[in-house]
Amino acid sequence: MRQFDPDIMENDISMNRTTRPRRTEKDAALRKERKSARVELRKDAARLARERDRLSLLLEINNHIVSKLELNELFQAVAQSTRKHFGNGITSFLLLNRETGCLERKFLDFRPAGAFWKKLLSPCLRSC
Repeated sequence: MRQFDPDIMENDISMNRTTRPRRTEKDAALRKERKSARVELRKDAARLARERDRLSLLLEINNHIVSKLELNELFQAVAQSTRKHFGNGITSFLLLNRETGCLERKFLDFRPAGAFWKKLLSPCLRSC
């Protein structure tokens, strides 16, 4: 059996310690560059997600235009799509009357607190 020797034990412990490599300016520059690249990747991912959502909505509205024969049915479907993508509570469609030069409200949709907004906005949208 081996005898206990405190000097040997201390040497064993010091040999097992891991020493960190010294950080150089080059390492710091690489870390800064990597951090900057991660920030740019996050920005690109957010931009691509917005673009994907925009194109998805455009495709969805295009499909509504092709498939809906009644104008009111089309407006309702488009209002539902915009509400799903933007979370808006009010959707209104105004069309230009070429004879009067005024915009005429052709569709108005309120979700979820419809009565309040309808009462509030109806007088404002009737006048030209």
